[in-house]
Amino acid sequence: AGTQAAEVMCDRPGPVAEALAGTGHDALVDPEHVGRVLHTVGRSFLNFSVVAKREAEMRGGLSARAEVLARIPYFDVDIYDLSGLLAMGAHLFEGAPKT
Repeated sequence: AGTQAAEVMCDRPGPVAEALAGTGHDALVDPEHVGRVLHTVGRSFLNFSVVAKREAEMRGGLSARAEVLARIPYFDVDIYDLSGLLAMGAHLFEGAPKT
């Protein structure tokens, strides 16, 4: 459903923008501007979807070769020092059995 909505926002943003213009919100009164924003958001969603699918394929390939595969979330900042490594370690070992 998300992909379909993103495709509509990319291919036909006009009707959606016009419908939003009728809601009475000041930020939505210009259908041309709102249409450009909808197109940009839709395109971004589709691009991120492609990246997510590729990452899932890569994880699948790696998990077939590795005994352990750990997923690390994206952090707000790069991991470049000991405190970053500690934050990553806390994520990795969160929920690990206590010995």
